[in-house]
Amino acid sequence: MTKNELRRFEAILTERIAELERLPRHRDGIVVVRSADQLEEIQQASDRALAVCNLDRDFNHIRNARAALRRIQDGSFGTCLQCDEEIPAKRLAVVPWASFCLECQEALEGRANRHHFATSPRRHERAEDDVSTTRLRGREAPRRGRRDTPLQARRRRRRWSESIR
Repeated sequence: MTKNELRRFEAILTERIAELERLPRHRDGIVVVRSADQLEEIQQASDRALAVCNLDRDFNHIRNARAALRRIQDGSFGTCLQCDEEIPAKRLAVVPWASFCLECQEALEGRANRHHFATSPRRHERAEDDVSTTRLRGREAPRRGRRDTPLQARRRRRRWSESIR
């Protein structure tokens, strides 16, 4: 990458940091206020969650831009941190604080999404929702959330009824 390009990216990143630091922080949106009305408390909790997400997003943008400036200073800007390949100029033009090439970024996001789903507390709720019961001869038999063909249903009922005798 040429020195001219590096200076251009440095100016873009410095401007982005200054822009994000000028934004009002709206930290007062995080304050917990008790209310007698339960619906109002729910709305306030939702507003708080949104304010926290916005603050977190802005902080991450500033942190990523500062990290990109440090990479410009140490000479590693434009190189993927994962595979050490050069990050395409088109990607840097769109996301100048990019640390990874597109392939490595997609792989990292895919891993993060799989990890998030695996550790999500709602995962267990979804699994429980998939289990339903079917009444057979006055008893309940567990049934997974799938539809059987009539033949499969008859076989399953027969196996179940034989197992309880």
